[in-house]
Amino acid sequence: MKKNTKWIAIGIALICLIALGTWSWTSKQEEGEKTIFIDVLIDGNKQSFTVKSDALTLKELLEEETSLQAVMEDSTYGALLTSLLGHRQDMDKGPWWLFSSDNNKDCVAQNMCPVLDQVNLSDQDAFLFELTNDF
Repeated sequence: MKKNTKWIAIGIALICLIALGTWSWTSKQEEGEKTIFIDVLIDGNKQSFTVKSDALTLKELLEEETSLQAVMEDSTYGALLTSLLGHRQDMDKGPWWLFSSDNNKDCVAQNMCPVLDQVNLSDQDAFLFELTNDF
């Protein structure tokens, strides 16, 4: 009986350590002004934007920054980008808007960026939005 109790205690401690590690890697919303870098790639042509904002999420930033002309719709999973700089995506046959980041905490932690309203922003985050026919 003492052996089982020992293994149960070890198991609980291990679960707590894993939960703590996961919690520490998830990004928290950073308040205050941030500088965000956005590159938009369309047909091999890149446009770069530097945006100063106090937005907490990528969705909020795209809603506020009118120069990007972002159009979004709510989906079952969250906010979905449907148009950027006047270029609409066609969900059935493409092209599609994809976005990525090499330094945003949420994108790095998940090895891909989640939906726009689940990407918390930090100062100096950089994003690439690409209109593509390929996945």
